[in-house]
Amino acid sequence: MKFASIRLTLAVGAFIAVSCNSALADPPAALTPTSANPQALAALKQGDDAFAKQDYKTAVADYTSAAAADPHLEAAFTHCGDALCVSHDYADAIIQYQKAIDLGNADTQAFMRHARCAYNLNDVDSAMADCNKALDIDMRCEDAWMFRGNCYLAKGDNSTAAADYSEAVAVDPKNGDTWYAAGYAFSYNDQWQAAIFALTQAINLRPKFVWSYVYRGQAYGKLHQNDKGLADEKQAETLDPKNGYAHLFNGDILSSQKNWDAAMAELNEAVRLGPDLAEPWNDRGACEYNSGKAQAAIADYQKALSILPTYDLAQANLKLALGNQQNNSTNIRR
Repeated sequence: MKFASIRLTLAVGAFIAVSCNSALADPPAALTPTSANPQALAALKQGDDAFAKQDYKTAVADYTSAAAADPHLEAAFTHCGDALCVSHDYADAIIQYQKAIDLGNADTQAFMRHARCAYNLNDVDSAMADCNKALDIDMRCEDAWMFRGNCYLAKGDNSTAAADYSEAVAVDPKNGDTWYAAGYAFSYNDQWQAAIFALTQAINLRPKFVWSYVYRGQAYGKLHQNDKGLADEKQAETLDPKNGYAHLFNGDILSSQKNWDAAMAELNEAVRLGPDLAEPWNDRGACEYNSGKAQAAIADYQKALSILPTYDLAQANLKLALGNQQNNSTNIRR
């Protein structure tokens, strides 16, 4: 029976590096207080002092006192939202930001603060609407392009995400983060050559950022430029030995070269670093199957499916392995 190839996956996302989390560790927004109420201004200052000391609970209490003294003091609500965001209390933070917006603080940063809270509350549509409002005010708001790209990526619209990240690049072509985000989205959309170009720019601007090497190595592997792919994954491992996807992609490229022992060493490490991820188990299973270890492969495919039951690649691989085991007619590539 002719060998039916078990595919390898170079999936992205489980070690996603494009983060949408809001952690406003810097001092809160420096809004110009509009209050003539000395009690409100004093409480606002006390809140800012507490915020600077990372005493966010006290800061929230002080900002709440400032807002109670003057319900029209926009800064009290915005600063309170910032302190709540740092504490990951997004539900209360978004209420504070909305109050500030209702009072007239409807600039790009106000909408972006609101967007991050909405995203962290799993309301991606509202987050995108906020980004659109920010872009209506300023089409050169790089943060809005970047964050809206994150939202599109979360919705599975990889092409539009890549387009938004490219807009961010156009706003600031010297920002390595924007080039990385564009390259990541191109990789996610299987646009490998475009990914290599964008990630190369990212590496030129931020040569120590590990994820650019991880995904550029992936892209090189997809284009069968294996030496370049292996070099990038090795560089990623040097920068961060605990980066599971660097080991995963390295193992996949080595598997494509039928270097089974070296591939298994990398894939074992990927499984160790990401035991709750389906991709390393599936890809190690592919390496095992193609090197003649069908029973071990079946166990790994089953493990992948226990983590992600809808993983179609692992489903197909398991079906093939079980079918060939049953009729005992598999010709294993070595």
